Amino acid sequence: MAILETIRRQKLLLFIVISVAMLMFILGDLNYNTLFGKSPTRVAKVEGEELEYAEYEKRVAEGTAFYEMEYGTNSLDAQTQERVRSMVWNSYLSEVVIGKQCEKLGLVVTEEELTDRMIGSNPHPILSQMRLFYNSEKGGFDLELLRGYFKIVSDYENNNQSQYSAEQVEKLSSYLSFVERMVRATILQDKYQTLVNTSFTVNDTDLKKFYDGQKTCDFSYVLKPYYQLADSMFQYTDKELMTRYQQEENSFAQAQELRNVEVLTFAIAPAASDFEDVLKEMESLKEEFAVTTEYASFVNMNSDQQYVDVAYSEADVDADLKDFAFSGSVGDLLPPTLFNRTYKMARIIENGIQEPDSVQLEHILLYESTPERTAEVADSLLKELFAGADFAVSAEKYSKAQSASQGGQLGWLKISDGLDANLLQSVKANKNNVPFIVDLGGTKQIFRVTDRTKPVSKVKLAVVSREVSHSNKTYSSIYSKASQYIAAHSDQESFEAAAVADSGYFLRAYNVTVEDYRIGDITDARALVRWAYKAKQGDVTEEVFECGDKFVVACLKSVNEKGVKPFDEVKDQVRVMVLNDKKAEYLKNEMNTSLAGGNNLSVLGEAQVSTGASAGNSYIPNIGNEPKIAGSLSKLSQDKVTLVAGNSGVYAMRLLNWNEMQTTFDPKNEISQFVARNPYGYMVYEALKNNAKIQDNRINFQ
Repeated sequence: MAILETIRRQKLLLFIVISVAMLMFILGDLNYNTLFGKSPTRVAKVEGEELEYAEYEKRVAEGTAFYEMEYGTNSLDAQTQERVRSMVWNSYLSEVVIGKQCEKLGLVVTEEELTDRMIGSNPHPILSQMRLFYNSEKGGFDLELLRGYFKIVSDYENNNQSQYSAEQVEKLSSYLSFVERMVRATILQDKYQTLVNTSFTVNDTDLKKFYDGQKTCDFSYVLKPYYQLADSMFQYTDKELMTRYQQEENSFAQAQELRNVEVLTFAIAPAASDFEDVLKEMESLKEEFAVTTEYASFVNMNSDQQYVDVAYSEADVDADLKDFAFSGSVGDLLPPTLFNRTYKMARIIENGIQEPDSVQLEHILLYESTPERTAEVADSLLKELFAGADFAVSAEKYSKAQSASQGGQLGWLKISDGLDANLLQSVKANKNNVPFIVDLGGTKQIFRVTDRTKPVSKVKLAVVSREVSHSNKTYSSIYSKASQYIAAHSDQESFEAAAVADSGYFLRAYNVTVEDYRIGDITDARALVRWAYKAKQGDVTEEVFECGDKFVVACLKSVNEKGVKPFDEVKDQVRVMVLNDKKAEYLKNEMNTSLAGGNNLSVLGEAQVSTGASAGNSYIPNIGNEPKIAGSLSKLSQDKVTLVAGNSGVYAMRLLNWNEMQTTFDPKNEISQFVARNPYGYMVYEALKNNAKIQDNRINFQ
């Protein structure tokens, strides 16, 4: 009966438990985060503002569109993509952190103000730096061009006809959204920056101190290093260590959480059997290669490298083939030969060629809003050049390339350095100083050869090359080896011990941050970093990660949390500090005894000289980074020796001379330099960011 009564009392609880269990079973993929009000799609939360994944990806897409359109490319490499994501994140942080302060202060950017600074009568200066809004005919920023781009997007969204595809308009829209966001944020930051700067006042005393900090002096010194004294000479207590730790607490502060991972890598490289297979394939091609008249097609069908119809000099020919190329006759064949990891066989197609090795080029890169407009500008400009227009002046006015500021000069280029086939053909066909147009990468470029080197002997080769790569069998074998290692060593102790015991393994440790995409020389390591931030200390990876050309297994050695490191973690560093303090006191007493109140440094050893040291720079010439020396320069004298305990040891220093300043002290002249060297706005932002409540979950999404 007691049991039945207990069940009756607990039946409501049992009903709830069973109901929740059934609900979890039915829903299956219900995330516990959802049950407790946490969004599974939240990328970040900053000062109470949540950044959802969809919004984050939208911002990344806008940043990507901006990069691609500004740099004239349709795709970004992995490194640039990382840079875009980092830029988007930092922009978001600034937007929220500064925005919260501006909200408190009543600083805003109205829609009317933003419109005026974007397409109104007062466009923001940042717009003039963007390639898309540059008009070559005007030689600068074109507001009407910018307005036209907005009209293209507006017309398309209103279902009006457009000459542009949906993909082009979407990309343009993302680009303009990025620019608009950038202008809005810049306006708001400028307002806040102005307020911050005006909140700081600089008096003449501060300016004089700043001015004196720029003075330089020369001094002689003798260093007595700490390492000359054995640690065993000195005693210390735990209380002394703790006191020193508390004094240096700020130096042990860590701005972000670090994860220390130990990794073993397994190179994904070809086995001996892979080399044998490639050699067999090359041998099967040799006979046909020796006699075919369609050597270009043969190379393109059978080689890793496409055939290039270029004659090479001795200086430029493939170094592996140099001896063969310039010692044989037309038709001679080099059989398959291994060079590093590549098999090559070559055939001499033509020799005895005499032509320049290099040409000096200048160009004008043209890229307008449409291909038709680009062609129109190019044809018009070519006529002007033939009519006598100055090429350098035209390049500065019209070219979109960086070389515009140098009058379009590209300098000397080797003909064999992979010049575009159309460009190479035109270079050979046109005489010096005759301009010609070449289509390159969706642009029109006007080139002109201004000089050529003297003709040299060259040879044409047809080369079939095959780099030896790993086969599927080899790949599986290497993967299996990595898998077997973590299967046999699934705990930290075993993982480390096995690697140390076997000389075939090389265990390396790295500190990684939540933002890392590579670990040391390990590329494409984002999945491994994501694992490290989900793992617990001592965990070993349950899977093998493929990172670039390596398989990687790892162990999470330690978690170093954000903030001041615990005493136990930095105890050894503190011990060195305490010992150096005691050594410094010992050395000072010893050095003072030797000096006996005099200023003769030679009694301490051979003196050296540091020239151009200043109080405003902790880097001391001929010594290194020594802040305490920089802080003591004003106390130096020619009549006595000053002892300073630095990072490396105790320095005995005597002033030689103060160097004359080129200008006299004038508060009005110093104020601008003082403000430039003391970026209060940046300092305030960093302080706000460090104190902001930031939850960064990006590791879960990328």
